[in-house]
Amino acid sequence: ENSMKWDATKPSRGQFRFTQSDAFVEWAVSHNKLIRGHTLVWHSLFPSWVSSVCIGTRQTEIVENHIATVAGRYRSKVYSWDVVNEGLREAGTLRPSVFYNAFITLAFQAARKADPGAVLYINDYNIEADNAKLRGLVDVVSRMNKANPGTVDAIGVQSHLAVRSHPPSSWNSFRWNT
Repeated sequence: ENSMKWDATKPSRGQFRFTQSDAFVEWAVSHNKLIRGHTLVWHSLFPSWVSSVCIGTRQTEIVENHIATVAGRYRSKVYSWDVVNEGLREAGTLRPSVFYNAFITLAFQAARKADPGAVLYINDYNIEADNAKLRGLVDVVSRMNKANPGTVDAIGVQSHLAVRSHPPSSWNSFRWNT
């Protein structure tokens, strides 16, 4: 899950590392598996140098270069990309981050350019019910696709399951294989 995230693919400025992600993609391709690239832009698990990047043209260049390099490397091998992951807060507003706000549209444009045949997702959790976060996400996608049709292909619904760490008391009779 983490081999395509920013901290794994670009741990330091100007240096890409693809050892883990190449091995993952090679294995999946050799076993005829579909690959969903996760994730090009996320507020977490990015190296510290990214936080210190100056705002403006330089940051735009860094985001575009990162996405072009990662998505371009696996062009036509990855059937879909989680372009933006967990971009919204529970209130349905954009999460404060180095990347969000102005960079969501830029990220999708860069991903489309790097891998035009891939299905592009905006991915988030806690959106399986009608709530502020889901409405905010639908609004973001609607505005983006209205301004530039076909920017976002799909909304990915993810979940964070932690059954082993917080099992319901009714599960106490089960024996877990550890």
